[in-house]
Amino acid sequence: MARSANVKVALRVRPLLLSELGQTNIIQYSSPTQVCLGNRKSFSYDFIFTESSKQSEVYNESVFPLVTAFVEGYNATVLAYGQTGSGKTYTMGTAAGDATMLKDDFGVIPNVVKRLFDLTQKESDVEYKVRVNFCEIYLGSIKDLLCPTRDNNNLQIRGVQKTGVRVAGLTDVDVCSYDEIMAQLELGTLHRATGSTRMNTKSSRSHAIFTIILTQSRKTKGFDVYDDSKDGKEALEQEIRTSKFNFVDLAGSEGLKQTQTVGKRKREAIENNGGLFVLGNVISVLGDPSKKGEYVPFRDSKLTRLLEDSLGGNSKTLMIACVSPASDNFKQTLDCMEYANRARNIKNRPVINRDPQSQEMDKLRKRVKQLETALSRTAGGDISELLKASSQDSNEIDSNIRQINAHLESENRKNIEDLNLSLQKQKKLEEKIREIEEKHETEIEALSSNLISANNQETMNCQQCGYRVVNESALRQHIRRVHGEKKFHCRFHGCSSKYKSTIEQNRNRHEKIHIFSCPNDQCSETFSKKCNYPKFSAHIQNCRSNL
Repeated sequence: MARSANVKVALRVRPLLLSELGQTNIIQYSSPTQVCLGNRKSFSYDFIFTESSKQSEVYNESVFPLVTAFVEGYNATVLAYGQTGSGKTYTMGTAAGDATMLKDDFGVIPNVVKRLFDLTQKESDVEYKVRVNFCEIYLGSIKDLLCPTRDNNNLQIRGVQKTGVRVAGLTDVDVCSYDEIMAQLELGTLHRATGSTRMNTKSSRSHAIFTIILTQSRKTKGFDVYDDSKDGKEALEQEIRTSKFNFVDLAGSEGLKQTQTVGKRKREAIENNGGLFVLGNVISVLGDPSKKGEYVPFRDSKLTRLLEDSLGGNSKTLMIACVSPASDNFKQTLDCMEYANRARNIKNRPVINRDPQSQEMDKLRKRVKQLETALSRTAGGDISELLKASSQDSNEIDSNIRQINAHLESENRKNIEDLNLSLQKQKKLEEKIREIEEKHETEIEALSSNLISANNQETMNCQQCGYRVVNESALRQHIRRVHGEKKFHCRFHGCSSKYKSTIEQNRNRHEKIHIFSCPNDQCSETFSKKCNYPKFSAHIQNCRSNL
């Protein structure tokens, strides 16, 4: 069972910039492992590097032990986290290919690579193979920085049970020396997305992950119980170990008001902040003992999906929190220090990454030793005759195993062919999907333009519901369709109803009530209430004068 190991956290404070010299330094150092932020809150970390700390101090004190563990077969991760312009890229050393940079300014990656080849050259009985890959997450897509073609601009993440999370289709380049690794690092850095903002003239606009993969073939001592020629002596067996060292240079967290980014830079900042927000949620869940057993949102972003092994998984991890001491950056510095302090509670489970076959052989070897001990007690201490008698049975078992392996290899070849066919079909489907998406985008743009032109015309509003229409004809259609039924009106009092029979009844009732007759019995003239009253009065006077 793997032993748990907490994530190590280092705090690095960059010096004040020329534009910040008039501001107050908000960070005070209480002890070698504790700092105070503005006399308000104190934080403890495994390592603290002040404004005067050099690159070599950061490497020797915090990163050096990870290189030794990496060569032993453990996975390792160095994660740079912090505000934009706080020195993350400088600390990681991804710009080491710059000819103007001094050797003392080389960051974590160049120092790790140099130490790696120093250690591997000392062990002559171990065969080493080194590979590197480099990718970035830009605007939600994973891009291969060592082979930036169109097909490698939107790679997919695959989860493998035994080897962990990987990026399908990412280019692995074989390297044999320090110069070859640094050349690949420089090549990937040139392809990485960068830009200028108000706070940083060379701001990284993506999350970048540079990975070194070390495969080593070690000769270990085993006990061949079936070979009579060795007479029970030890035999050398081959053990394969494969380990990864991830260097994660995150894009800086940005306040849009503070950086004043617009257009493309604004979209980049929003996307990067989204990934960092999910990373903060992951750290909050893993770093809070009271949330143990809760869902960890690794799959909410591609960044946290790739860091799944580094946070709470099979890796020895160091998080370097880079902060600014300027008073204008107080909020960003506080948030970064809180997340970093919480990350110290995350427990990983690092193990030596042996080849599955080597692990099985190790288990069988231990089982054989246990059986030897039990047999020696039963047979009085001498088991050589028993081992010789079982050699013939072992040969039959070996032949059966070889036949099974041959069958499995043939099946494996068939599966590989089927997989290649599936990948070809998948590429064709992706091309069709891309064409459909482009077609839909053009249609959406056309509809949007039509909608904008329609909105620019003069419109009318329905008085009952406020619905907006283009003209009066459309307004009448809307009223008939939405509000109504046709209404009938009485010619006397103006009362209305949607039923014609009701209006007829009201009309008869109104006529009985509102019909006036001339008071002269000999006159049959009648008048309604709606008639002109002077006309009715004149008619009465005329009738009276005739009486």
